[in-house]
Amino acid sequence: MGAASGSPACGATPASGGAVGGAGTGCDRPATGAVARVTARGAADWWDDRMPTAFTALRRLLPPLAVHLLIGLPTAVVVLCARWYLAHGHCDYGDLHRRDLDLCTYDQIENSGLVLPALVVSSAFVALLLVLFDGLGPLRTGRPLRPRLLTLPAILLPYAAYAALGG
Repeated sequence: MGAASGSPACGATPASGGAVGGAGTGCDRPATGAVARVTARGAADWWDDRMPTAFTALRRLLPPLAVHLLIGLPTAVVVLCARWYLAHGHCDYGDLHRRDLDLCTYDQIENSGLVLPALVVSSAFVALLLVLFDGLGPLRTGRPLRPRLLTLPAILLPYAAYAALGG
C-alpha cells in the first residue's frame, strides 16, 4: 500500500509510534488544525495567534481610558472642593466675632466664599465633559457605549493617586 492509498504511515498517530502526516513522512496529506500549527511553526507562534485579539480589545479601551483620565483632573478638583466645603463651608466672616472663631482658621474664613463657586463651576464642567464624551459622542458616531462605560471609573484615579500620595 502506498502513502496515498491509506498506508499505516499516513494514518498513524504519535501514540502508535508512527509519524503524523506532513513533510518527510511519506504521506501526501498535510497535518491540519492546531496540532499542525504548533508542530510546524512552534509554540511561540501559537501565542502570537491569540494575542491580536487581546491587543484589539485593549486598543478599543485605551482611547476612552485616556479621555476619562483627563476628565479625572477636573474631577479631582471637584472632590477636593467638596471635601473642603463639607469640612469648612460653615466658616464665614460672622465667625470673626466669636471668641473661638467657630473652630475656623482665618484662611478658612477667607476662602469659604471662593470654594462654593469653584465647586459649582468645576462640577458643571465635569458633567458637561461626561455628557459630551459618554453620552452624545457614541450617539452621534454610532459607536458602542460599552468601552466608555467600562472605563468610566477611571475619572477617580487622579484623585485616588493624590490621596494615596498623602494629599
